[in-house]
Amino acid sequence: MRQLVKDEHLGYLTAFHQLSWRETLGISVKYLDMGEISFRDEAGNLSQRYNAGEISIDASYSRLFSDHFAMALTARYIHSNLGSGSFNGLDMDRAKAFAVDFGLYSERSYVNSRQFSKRFAWGINVSNIGTKLNYTNAKESFLPMNLRLGAGYGLNNDPDNRLTLLLDVTKLLVPSRPQYLLDERGNITTEIEKGRDPDRSVPSALITSFLDAPGGFSEELSEVAVSGGFEFCYYRQFFIRSGYFYEHPEKGNRQHFAAGVGFRVKSLQVDIGYLAPMARRYTVRNELKFTVSFHPWIKSDNE
Repeated sequence: MRQLVKDEHLGYLTAFHQLSWRETLGISVKYLDMGEISFRDEAGNLSQRYNAGEISIDASYSRLFSDHFAMALTARYIHSNLGSGSFNGLDMDRAKAFAVDFGLYSERSYVNSRQFSKRFAWGINVSNIGTKLNYTNAKESFLPMNLRLGAGYGLNNDPDNRLTLLLDVTKLLVPSRPQYLLDERGNITTEIEKGRDPDRSVPSALITSFLDAPGGFSEELSEVAVSGGFEFCYYRQFFIRSGYFYEHPEKGNRQHFAAGVGFRVKSLQVDIGYLAPMARRYTVRNELKFTVSFHPWIKSDNE
């Protein structure tokens, strides 16, 4: 993002407490400092500079119902401060919203006659289901409500080596942009030619987001983002990872390849990841990530 905005920063803090071996509570705070934003009038003249930022506070609860099935619920408060004042006839102010996330996860392992272990896991998550954001006196904005489905398959050919395959699909649960009629001069009017009116309630958007694309079923499919990848673990200490993310060119055009390695020594784990965009216009360019994690409760596999 620094290729677009030099003074933008993101901070994240989280903590959790295990109530029992089945239940866990968690809390997290995320703050995005967007730096200085310039507001201009219709003539392009600078009218105001504003330091914008957003903060979200989450409270989560997760429960293990059995050895193979778990559930999690998150409540979220969002405070978005993108500007304040009157700009081009619109009164702009801070926006607030409340949202919830809900997720289910299941995992099962199987062992055949050769003692090869197979593991299959699946999960479903709906996120940011909540109230709209209202920055101006003109129109409210939906939160980025998402439906995400994922599955994983793991194969252990021996006790120390493991190959895991992963697949993930994501669908936005917000109204699709309709196709508007053009006037005699070719300007866009407010009359809808195809699709549905996007100004609707949150419950209505959740239900009709699968059926409202002006291009029909083919356009609905193009709104689904797909990602897949694998991880190979060698001797429970060395990791090789790779994956690909695809989003339709007319629905965001985010496409990137990712690869990474990692290693673990006793309680210390180091992971390195590299992200290379495939699309021409992409905010992230050749990003390299380093993660160092310490897990004092995990013992070395050789101990």
